[in-house]
Amino acid sequence: GHDFIAMSETWEHRLVRGDMLFSCIDPNNGRRSCGVFLGLIGENIEPRPNPPLPIHRILADDLGNRTVRLRNIPDSFHPQVGHILVMTHEDRRKTAFLLERNTDTTIEHVRLLHVGSYGTIGCLCRNITLNDYSLYVDEENADRHITVNADGFHTFHSSGLIKIENCRFENLLDDAVNIHGNYLACMENPDPKTLIVKGPAASLQDMEYLMPGDEIYIYRQNTQEIRAVCTVENAVYLPGEKKTLQVTLKDPLEEPVAVNDLLENRRMPEIEIRGCKINSEGGFRISSGKRVLIEDCVFQTSAFSVLFSGDMNYWYENTGVKDVTIQNCTFDRCGCPVETACGFQPTEKAPFYHENIRFINNTVIAPIRAAMVLDNVNRVEMSGNTITGLRDGQLPVSLHNCSHVTVT
Repeated sequence: GHDFIAMSETWEHRLVRGDMLFSCIDPNNGRRSCGVFLGLIGENIEPRPNPPLPIHRILADDLGNRTVRLRNIPDSFHPQVGHILVMTHEDRRKTAFLLERNTDTTIEHVRLLHVGSYGTIGCLCRNITLNDYSLYVDEENADRHITVNADGFHTFHSSGLIKIENCRFENLLDDAVNIHGNYLACMENPDPKTLIVKGPAASLQDMEYLMPGDEIYIYRQNTQEIRAVCTVENAVYLPGEKKTLQVTLKDPLEEPVAVNDLLENRRMPEIEIRGCKINSEGGFRISSGKRVLIEDCVFQTSAFSVLFSGDMNYWYENTGVKDVTIQNCTFDRCGCPVETACGFQPTEKAPFYHENIRFINNTVIAPIRAAMVLDNVNRVEMSGNTITGLRDGQLPVSLHNCSHVTVT
């Protein structure tokens, strides 16, 4: 029919369940090219609900002589002759290393050649060190084009120090590093010490978001205005629920919480990343209110190199950064070396999401957008940087709704 079947010497997989990420890779530099889209190949396939991107139904025709026609490809996807078409079909539960509630974990001198999903996932951990943890393909593996089908390192609700040194992230289909927590949406406030909250993040179920003793902030709706600061006494899922929890507070609230106020766990790590090489679509996606240091790294990313984000509408990943230094790094023809994003609503009381971003002694070569694209940041310092290869009329830096900016 119009279905597509992936085969190897040991397995066969009909690509009719879930959806796949279609992308192309330039074999000359390993970078993703031509855009991306989510697709299903074949007829009679039900797409998953609430996908992060529109899902396109693709039909496959066998034309003989090892030639296949794929129909209904979106107009935004522009494969080029000689580039490698990649269609992923991973199950994101199949990660290489899974860390849960671990303390003082070190992964070093490890190379991942190919993993169906994430390289490493860490949840509710304290102190994680990666040293010489590398993901890349080479001449000895000519038939490999992808190292991991998701993030190289992804951790949430962790604390202590996350240290990433001397690592190599290449040929990934998502971010090299993603460090964040998750917002929870308040649904009910039955009494001053009890909250009913929901984990609204897409696709996440049975997640452990809170532990006894965690400090939490409650924000007014999708703003950064703090309604309350509390300590968690206990948090359990309601019977039969996979996304709704009952949170018991150590002390009673002084004022009621409103429906759709956001709860944020302040369990966050300090982050140190140094001496790494990154050649992928996305580099480091960092969301932590603690100290962040990124130094002596080389980036060759087709999209962002370092992204500070906050999402209050789909993944619900938090939070704004408060103390960041990026220094002595090289950004070689990257989409955007440093970028901020957030989904919050600025108010007069809380106009900014991010604070204190320092970009010092870095080298930026021919950025596609700009060296920095910042939005809703208070206190930015840029000093001692070298930016070359700008196109005629291209701005080196783009600032929106920023305050206290120093450039030297």
